[in-house]
Amino acid sequence: MSESTLSLNFDALQKELAYFIGKGRDSTLWTTAEKELIQAIMDSGIRQFLFPPAIDGEVYQWTFLTPTTSMVAWNDVAVGTNTVTGVYAEPLTTLTAVSDAFYSNMTSKSVVITDIGTFAVASYTSSKVIVVTGDATCSGKTFSISGDGTYDMPDACGGVEGLFTFAPTEGYKPIKIIGEGQIRALKQDNTSTSKPVWVCLRMKTSTGATGQRWEAVFFPPPDDNYTLSYRSILLPDALATTKYPLGGMPHSETVLESCLSIAEQRKNDTVGIHYQKFLERLKASIEFDKSRGAEFLGYNGNVSDVEDDRGVYFRSNHVSYNGVIYET
Repeated sequence: MSESTLSLNFDALQKELAYFIGKGRDSTLWTTAEKELIQAIMDSGIRQFLFPPAIDGEVYQWTFLTPTTSMVAWNDVAVGTNTVTGVYAEPLTTLTAVSDAFYSNMTSKSVVITDIGTFAVASYTSSKVIVVTGDATCSGKTFSISGDGTYDMPDACGGVEGLFTFAPTEGYKPIKIIGEGQIRALKQDNTSTSKPVWVCLRMKTSTGATGQRWEAVFFPPPDDNYTLSYRSILLPDALATTKYPLGGMPHSETVLESCLSIAEQRKNDTVGIHYQKFLERLKASIEFDKSRGAEFLGYNGNVSDVEDDRGVYFRSNHVSYNGVIYET
C-alpha cells in the first residue's frame, strides 16, 4: 500500500525547518552544524507531538502509540538434548544452539553451560543465537537457563496499557496488572509455579550508561511457556531512522507546527504564533484520534463478588483503572 502523497516525511520536514531558520530548502548547501541544528529541532518537535502538553487539564495518550504486540513468559530451560557452540570474541561469546531455545526477554538472565560455567546473557540475536559475557568457548555442550517469572521488556517499551492476554485457544482469563509491592507480598507467601494470574511493571535500576528499561514480574512464575499479547506504550526512534512520523497523514500539520514552534523558541527565545498554532492543531488531532477508538466499552455490571482463577469465591477489595489494580 502506497503512502498518501499529503503525508509529511523526513525530507519535507527538514526543508520546512531549514527554510524557517533561514538556511533555504537546498540540503546540499547546509553545513554539518546546520544539519545537526535542524535534526535537534526536529527531534524536540516530534517528542513534543508524541508526548504533548496537557490540554484542558488532560494529558492525552495517542492510540497509535499503543500497538498490540506479544511476548513469551517462559519456564526454565532444562538440560536436554539441545546443545550450543560458543565462539569467543573478547569480551563476548556468541552461542549458537542446534534448535530453538532462546527468547528476546532472556537478557539479564544467565545460561549455565555444562562443564564450562555460568555466563550472563548480554543480548538476543534469534531463537537460536544469543551473546553472553565472557569466554564461553565450547562445542556441542548442553545448557540450562533458569526462569523466575521476571522478564525484560523490549527497549522500545515505555509501559503497558491494559491487560496481558493468553492465546485465544488457551481459554485462560487475562493477567491483571497490580502493584509491585503486591507482587512481592505474593512471592513471599508462595514460591510455586503455575499459570500466571497477576503481573506488575517496574523500572529496572540503571547506571545511566543506557536508557532506563522496564521489566515485567509475573505471579505465579510460569510452569510452562505462554505466549501473551499486550498493548505496549511505544518509545519511537528519531525520525532520521525512519521515513514518516507516527500517526500518519491526518497529523502532519500538527507535527509540522510542533517542530516550527520549537524552531521559533530557539530562534527568537519566545513562545509565538507557531506554538499557538500547534495547540490548535493538537486539539484537532486529539479529537480525530479519539474518534478512532472504541464506541462500546463493555457492560458496566456489578462484579464485586467474583471467582478467581483458582476457583476461590471472594469479595473484591480492589478497584481497577486502565487495567491496573489498586487496593481499596
